[in-house]
Amino acid sequence: MSAASGPSASAQHQPPKSQLDELLNQHQSTLQEQFPLPDLEQLAQQASERKRKRERRRAGSCLLILVMAASGLWYWNPAWRHETISSMAHAQQRVTLADGSIATLDRDTHLSTTWRLRSRDIRLEQGRAYFDVSHSAWRPFHVQAGPVQVRVLGTRFAVEHKLNTVAIIVEQGRVQVRDQSHHPDVSHILHADEQLKIDAAGVGPIEAAQASTLLAWQRGQLLINDQPLEQALSQLQAYLPQTLRVSDPALAQRRVSAVFQLAALDQLPALLPQVWSVQLEPQADGSLLVLPAKK
Repeated sequence: MSAASGPSASAQHQPPKSQLDELLNQHQSTLQEQFPLPDLEQLAQQASERKRKRERRRAGSCLLILVMAASGLWYWNPAWRHETISSMAHAQQRVTLADGSIATLDRDTHLSTTWRLRSRDIRLEQGRAYFDVSHSAWRPFHVQAGPVQVRVLGTRFAVEHKLNTVAIIVEQGRVQVRDQSHHPDVSHILHADEQLKIDAAGVGPIEAAQASTLLAWQRGQLLINDQPLEQALSQLQAYLPQTLRVSDPALAQRRVSAVFQLAALDQLPALLPQVWSVQLEPQADGSLLVLPAKK
C-alpha cells in the first residue's frame, strides 16, 4: 500500500521563509562574529603584493643570471678581433690600430694584435716597433716580446726584439716590465728617457737614454751623436744589405756624429767617406771594410 502524499515531516517543522529571514536578522551580529566575511579589498591587496613579489623574484633571478654571465665574460676576457701586421725588409710602416693607437714598425718587423674585452694585447715576434698608445682606463695595453711583458702606464715607447734580446725605451709616460722567464714576480718601472735591456742572462740595469735621439728612426731619421764609430756602424747595419766591418781598433773608437735620412741609405757608400773621413773597401764576401781615409 503506497504512502499517502503530502509534505514531509521536516518540511512541516521548517519555519516559513519570512520567519527565517527575521531570525537571521535578529542573530546577524552573532553570526558575523562566529562566521566573519573576508575583507575583499584586503584580499585584493594581498594578491597584488604576492604578484609583485613573484615579479621581483623573477627580475632578481634574471639580473643574477646577467651579472653571472657578465662576470664570466670579464674573467674569461674573450678576444673579439685579431690582426697581423708586417713591414718589408727595407721599409718602415705606420699603422693606426683598432683602438686608435699608432704603431710605427721599423724594417722587417712582425707583430700581431689581439683585442679583448678588458685588454689590448700586442705580440712583437721580431723587429722594432714604436707605440703611441690611446688612453683607456679599463683596457690596459700589453706588449709581449718573447718572455718579456711590457704593460703601458703612459703613452709613447718603443720595444725592440732581436734574437734573445729585448730592449725598451720610453719617450713619454711610464711602462712596467716583467721578465717572465727569470723573475716573473718582479716588475721594473721605466720613466721617460729611460731604457732597459733583457737578454738570456736576465734583466740589465735601467739606464738614462736620449729617447728623442734613439727613437728618431720612427721619424725616418738615424741620429748618431758623439758615439764610437763601431757603435754607429752597428746602427747603420740594420738598414743596409751589406755587412759593415771595421778592423782598425783606433778607428773603431773614433767619436762620430751625423744625421742620416733612412730613405737615402742606399747612397751610404758614397756619403760615408765624406761624412766621417773614411773609405769603404769592398770584400770578396760582399761586405764593406771601413778604413781610415787616405791622406
